[in-house]
Amino acid sequence: MNSVNKPSINVVGHDDVLDLIGINVVAIQIAEGGAMGRPGGVFFVTSESNVYFTYLRRQLSKDEEYREMTGDDIIKIIPEISSFKSGMMGYGVEHAAGWYHDYLGMGNHLLVKAEYEQIFLKEVTILEELHPEKIRYNLWMEAILNALKSFEE
Repeated sequence: MNSVNKPSINVVGHDDVLDLIGINVVAIQIAEGGAMGRPGGVFFVTSESNVYFTYLRRQLSKDEEYREMTGDDIIKIIPEISSFKSGMMGYGVEHAAGWYHDYLGMGNHLLVKAEYEQIFLKEVTILEELHPEKIRYNLWMEAILNALKSFEE
């Protein structure tokens, strides 16, 4: 499988919620408030391979520029996320049925719709073999976008 080019990421905030209700989210990556990478950051990917990013409100210092949503905003867009509980560092995680959870380490969680789980795992395994120096945290988005591409074929 050919890897995809770097995706265009749409940065969204509270004022975009109404426009996003009804999109078909197939993957969501959530970073706990103290996570490595982008603490409080949330990526979501649609079945059309659109990628969105926001920060959960009150996760960053006030002097940084960013767009943010509340947890309730994200639940409006992805209702199944309402049952997600991150636990501590990957332990005690709870999530809705029909979603696959992958703990990406250091406070980062990935949820993938179950119908895409097997093709996602296949794609991420391929990428891990091609790039043994990288961890899944750095590969998940390319893997889900590749999975969506092969799911269409």
